[in-house]
Amino acid sequence: MDKEVKAGNSEFMLKAVIFDFDGTIGDTLKLVIESIREAVSPFMDRELSDDEIADTFGPIEEGSILKFVDEKDYEEACKRLYDAYARLHKEITPKPFAGVVDLIKYLKK
Repeated sequence: MDKEVKAGNSEFMLKAVIFDFDGTIGDTLKLVIESIREAVSPFMDRELSDDEIADTFGPIEEGSILKFVDEKDYEEACKRLYDAYARLHKEITPKPFAGVVDLIKYLKK
């Protein structure tokens, strides 16, 4: 069910829309920070601040993990990250940003 979309003076077919989830669909900043904290805490001798964790943000969370743990602990820390993210998601980020559901419904039409 392709729809023609007018953009300026041109027409094109909208075939797909791709969203980055974190920070686009929902406010997940606190969720990501808490998940990274839980992932690396067993390998640290102190608790990291939110700012220390946020300072490592870049392309992916796994890169943040490597800033805090040795390579030998990387796989376990990543597993802890994914587990924490899944467990904390409903608690910390229970619903998308206002308007996102309506936008997705509109795009589906």
